[in-house]
Amino acid sequence: MADNVITCSLVISTYNWSKALDFSLQCVLRQTVMPNEIVIADDGSTEETAELIERFKNISPIPIIHIWQEDKGFRKSKILNKAIMAASHKYIIQIDGDILIDPNFIKDHLWIAKENYYVRGSRALLDTTVTEFLLKDKIVPPVTILAKLSRHKLNALRNLTIARFLSDKYKVRGKERYNMNGCNMAFWKDDFIEINGYNEAFVGWGCEDVEFAMRLNKSGKTKQSLKMAGVAFHLSHPLNSRKNFNINNLILEQSIQHNYHKCLYGIYKLNA
Repeated sequence: MADNVITCSLVISTYNWSKALDFSLQCVLRQTVMPNEIVIADDGSTEETAELIERFKNISPIPIIHIWQEDKGFRKSKILNKAIMAASHKYIIQIDGDILIDPNFIKDHLWIAKENYYVRGSRALLDTTVTEFLLKDKIVPPVTILAKLSRHKLNALRNLTIARFLSDKYKVRGKERYNMNGCNMAFWKDDFIEINGYNEAFVGWGCEDVEFAMRLNKSGKTKQSLKMAGVAFHLSHPLNSRKNFNINNLILEQSIQHNYHKCLYGIYKLNA
């Protein structure tokens, strides 16, 4: 769907799980088509993560940019805004630092990319026992092994014919049109800027990715699903605190009701 002139930045969000980020970056370096750069969106990790990133900078064939902010709790929207604005390329592919990507992940995202569209990807879950088993090693196993170990076998399959068929049908209409996985998604940087980026009113876990997708939709952009392509495996981890979820959900509901596409408290503080 896309031609090979698209350049992209892979944005990886992380917080104090350097072993998972190590595995995630190993997978990036195995890509059949490399992103043009990697931007690490670091929400306040310790020096251990910085040292890991420096090691990968020394072996990576592409630039790795480390964007860090002070640890003041879960502020994913804020660090993503900083990281994406620091990205040099016009297409943004976004994952989390606990995601292990298939070797064709970047290739598949560029294949599905179209102007005026944004993309929701899927992920196959790796349970706690599997995650602990994998992280005992130093090397990520081949994707065929990850697929066998995953809980969601369908999400671990890659079939471009089916992926093309599902792209405008799977979770793109009705109540699910705003459904989004922040751990596997893609959009154009210009479209990100048009809606003023992520809403930094979201503090703590929950809803920032859905609200972001909602505003992209209301700005006139169309959602595509990348199902059975752009395969990603999600390492298991303890749940983040849900103490702010009700507040975040209220912000989401207000955004939907007000029918606006630019948030007031994003890249630029429009209510200042």
